[in-house]
Amino acid sequence: MRRRDFFGTFAFGLLLSPYAAAQLNGPGKSSNQESYPFGTEYDWTRYARPEQLQPSGKWNTWIIAKGAGWGKSRACTEWIRLRVETGEFKSIGLVCEDYSDLRELVCSQTNGLTAICPPWNKPVYSESRQSVVWTNPNCKSYNAHVDLYLSENLDSMRGLSHDGIVLHDLAMYRCADYIPLARQALRVHKDAKIVVATYPSISRCTQHGTTT
Repeated sequence: MRRRDFFGTFAFGLLLSPYAAAQLNGPGKSSNQESYPFGTEYDWTRYARPEQLQPSGKWNTWIIAKGAGWGKSRACTEWIRLRVETGEFKSIGLVCEDYSDLRELVCSQTNGLTAICPPWNKPVYSESRQSVVWTNPNCKSYNAHVDLYLSENLDSMRGLSHDGIVLHDLAMYRCADYIPLARQALRVHKDAKIVVATYPSISRCTQHGTTT
């Protein structure tokens, strides 16, 4: 079995355990899409496919199990931007397999957080602190931050309290303990959420979860 398939299957099995009631690629338009506080040029809902928007209704885990080129990374970063710019979330954790993946999600000219945000509300990336912070005091996103983690550093998430967590490229993680640990690192409130981006090669496990 290929390394990606082995770790992906193991991690996905945990994801669909009692630790997470998952929704797989929830269809339809986001219930929050009308809340984007910017013009149409930066309105992701104007360009996204319906399945690239967060599921409608109540959910706590959104699984995006798609192949290369589908737009998983952009869906993840735009979800972060929506939650931050509407003022819903002030603290989000972003977990990636390696530093190059982190830099891609933060600094890429097409999908990176610093590129997709409007010029009047671009976040500041601190490589030394491994965080992205929104600094415009006139916006709801003021003082919101995304903390960056590597999947191999499990202990770095212990004792934290995030509003939401994004697990990017879950199938590539070397350890399968991230789902229960991610749940422990969420704040105790009704709207805490996890977004998972992974590969379709492990979708054979989805019959054990909730598909919408």
